[in-house]
Amino acid sequence: MERRRLDSGHNRSASSDFSTEAGADALGGILSVIDHGGAQGTNKYGLLLVLIDLAQETEFGADILLDDLALRSLELYWPMSLRFSDRGSRLQQIRSSNRSVAALLVAEQLRNISGLPSNVAWPQAEQHFREHDLLDDAVRQVGYKLWRDPIARVQRLPGSDNDFLFTTDTEPRSIRFRSPAQEALVRHGPLLREVIQHRFVSFVSAVPRNDLTYGASSVHQYLFPAESRSIPSRAVIDSILDLQEGVSPYSGRRVKTWNVDHVVPWSRAQLSMIENFVVIPSDENLSKGHNLLAPEALEHWVSWLAANTAGLQELASTHRWLSDPHTQLLVLQLQHQAMRPGDIIWGPDGIRPASYVDIASATTLIARAISRVAQVAPVA
Repeated sequence: MERRRLDSGHNRSASSDFSTEAGADALGGILSVIDHGGAQGTNKYGLLLVLIDLAQETEFGADILLDDLALRSLELYWPMSLRFSDRGSRLQQIRSSNRSVAALLVAEQLRNISGLPSNVAWPQAEQHFREHDLLDDAVRQVGYKLWRDPIARVQRLPGSDNDFLFTTDTEPRSIRFRSPAQEALVRHGPLLREVIQHRFVSFVSAVPRNDLTYGASSVHQYLFPAESRSIPSRAVIDSILDLQEGVSPYSGRRVKTWNVDHVVPWSRAQLSMIENFVVIPSDENLSKGHNLLAPEALEHWVSWLAANTAGLQELASTHRWLSDPHTQLLVLQLQHQAMRPGDIIWGPDGIRPASYVDIASATTLIARAISRVAQVAPVA
């Protein structure tokens, strides 16, 4: 199962004109957008979280179709359509009964008519909805609402008529990130996601109709399920370890006690395609933490990925999991392009500050990997 490519629009340029000064201004502007106005629902926060994810996956200068924004909104709100704790319903995300969060309502409708088990993750649910012709209409409904309200509200800085975060086009309906804003979203994604999720949780906790007696941590866990909810089943993990021939694709070390690792850390970009998972020794996972790979670890991994792309795609198809090596590598490329000397990277010998040479070597390795993978799995 493959997600539609997000760099399929009119690509003016794949490079960024980002500078440190522009990045500081862009980050401040994004924080202003988050703070501005009295929220009546979670629509704005939800869209901003989706934009953070899409900024990691979209080439600079490329269009993002409204349908892709809507699809990712459904993915975000899918776990929130479950009932909360021992309550008989989900938590409300609006203050007024005459407003709605379209993606949440549509996700709830899809859940009700599909009869899927409550623990089904979004990749399997999305595939089910496609097979039963339920997804296209759902995406249109959500897209229509997004275009009418939160897109316009987050597009510009408060009090300004100039596009700040992105520009829009109507044929087809799409957005295009402004370059400094996109790179700020890439570079500061973990910080911004934490801020927005905090505002999201605080808003839902304060909605009077929810009448909550639970702490904020319980609400956060419900709204934003733990990272482990994105990890494939044990059968998939065992199959990935078989493809690795029992060794770490970062270092070549034999895997004895193990952990599942996200190649692109979950805190940076919430990628659930099978190519973003590896099984590595527990001490490597603990040491790597939320850091990007140093060139020596990256070289090991991209060689392994190129040799096993077909096997991973077959594995994903068998277990109805998402496969998208192109987007996974694009995200990795954008993450390394946004690095600055002194940022922390990880290799088999531990963490260290990145140098100019490290960053250049990493981006070159990823560019080569993109070409190699394209030969095995052509871009759709």
